[in-house]
Amino acid sequence: MSKININKRKIRKSIIIFVIIVVITIALYIKYNDVFETKKTYTVINGYVEKITDTTGVLLKSEKIIDKDNSKSLITVIDQSKRVSKNGVIAIYKDESYDNYLKNVNELDKTIETLIKDLPNTYSTEISNINQQISLISNQAKNETSYIKIQEYKNKLDELSYKKVRLLGEYSPTGSKIRELIENREKLEDSLSTSANNLKSPISGVISYKIDKLEDFVDVESILKYDEKKLDEIFSKYSNNEVSEYGVKVVNNFEAYFITKTNVNQNNEYIKEGQEYKIKTTEQDEYEFNAKLIKNIKTEKYNYSIFEIENGIENIIDYRTIGIEIIWNRTEGLAVLNSSISKNEDGKYNYVTLVYGGQYINIPVKIISSDENISIVENYSPEELEKLGITSNNKLSLYDIIVVR
Repeated sequence: MSKININKRKIRKSIIIFVIIVVITIALYIKYNDVFETKKTYTVINGYVEKITDTTGVLLKSEKIIDKDNSKSLITVIDQSKRVSKNGVIAIYKDESYDNYLKNVNELDKTIETLIKDLPNTYSTEISNINQQISLISNQAKNETSYIKIQEYKNKLDELSYKKVRLLGEYSPTGSKIRELIENREKLEDSLSTSANNLKSPISGVISYKIDKLEDFVDVESILKYDEKKLDEIFSKYSNNEVSEYGVKVVNNFEAYFITKTNVNQNNEYIKEGQEYKIKTTEQDEYEFNAKLIKNIKTEKYNYSIFEIENGIENIIDYRTIGIEIIWNRTEGLAVLNSSISKNEDGKYNYVTLVYGGQYINIPVKIISSDENISIVENYSPEELEKLGITSNNKLSLYDIIVVR
């Protein structure tokens, strides 16, 4: 036999041995996975599941128009969405006397400015800081086109100017020229506060400078008398209104209502008159309200719900309709992934598989509430386990490791 043939046989033998080793390795790997399968796991945590309806809420408010005469020029004193007390000054009608007031105040302020250099440096620094704020706000207001926003900037500037004058008065010695000028300025301020040109609020509430001609469409005092027909009329009227005019009104920020129209099959079991719920807005800025369901009309297709709200109304006073999220129910407890829950062989109960000490232990659990991904579960009581014919004493606890299928 030639040397070449012997070498070929050795090579073939080596290849066969290599192939056998690979096959055995693969077989052992498969067998290992069958016996010691590496499973995905999940750590049990405290969590919650909410039952929610996304819908449109119609906002009904107690509101009173104070002025809608656009022929007169108004200088606002109270900013949009800010509170005003009863008999508080909302705005000032601009006329010749107001122009004279502005002229006199501006002249006094210029004269006061020229005397600042005589104050101690520390005082001048504080005044300088206020001047920087005035400069910053003035620059911000330059590109503003909204009349309401411009008035808000003006009010901020007036507040800073008054703060500066008060500061100068405190630091100036009695009998000084600055103190005399400041006292004259304060007299002008007092005369303006009692002027007949002031527009005062007959009630306390939050100010709005937007009129949409729906202010008198609803009487909130009669809201509990509204039936399905009236509520549908409100939905239609409020949803299709596009009127927006300048005017002055006061909104009661302690009394408002959301009315909703939801499918009768959505979370119907949680709808109970007299119960409190959470409502969140879902448009632009998010606000949360405590809402009491004071009336619910259930028809064949819909639930017409009337919620009373008492907090945060100033944040949404100019809305008529707004996207909202009603949280009907919130269940907290041991939270597990839905994919970690299995049925036993006869389908009588659910269980999760606990990983403990290298073993897999099935633990029966009750599902209290679920959403698409998470379930809140509880352990069965001893009595419930006995009825199910289960003898296991194992319980599911916080931070347990369970199998995900």
